[in-house]
Amino acid sequence: MAAFSFAGLAADEREPAITGVYDDEGMIAVPPPGEPPPLVSLHALLTLQFMPGIVSHLHNETGEVRLTHTAGQFKMEITNRDGEVAWTRVWREGSDYDIRDGKVALRFKAVREGGPEHVLLLDTVTTHQLLQIEVQRHTPTVLGPKVEAQGIFLFPRLE
Repeated sequence: MAAFSFAGLAADEREPAITGVYDDEGMIAVPPPGEPPPLVSLHALLTLQFMPGIVSHLHNETGEVRLTHTAGQFKMEITNRDGEVAWTRVWREGSDYDIRDGKVALRFKAVREGGPEHVLLLDTVTTHQLLQIEVQRHTPTVLGPKVEAQGIFLFPRLE
């Protein structure tokens, strides 16, 4: 089966302006399939946690989320309610993420061989620069990846 790959995707010359500090609690713009989640957490989305109990726990522990996009890397820094850095992750351009249609496309590889991968498309929208995250599930098939929309979420910028 074919796995999703960034190879062959045309790089966009527009760099997304998503560097900033964001509130962990967001809102649903387009609901995911099935029952919408009771709480939307940026920390949970960026760590692919969708179980309501885990989402609630992460939200209760998270102060804010700092995103930094520079040439060649995308960095996420999670602070706890005391303002201390609790978790950091760095994605490398070309292997972990790419720029697609002016959006940062974060790739989360399948947990098991042949399993689905997730892609999060990050962009800012409106003059208030809300962070918009579109979640996609890419399931490998013999004809190429089947892309399923998993919702669109918005998060307010704090800084």
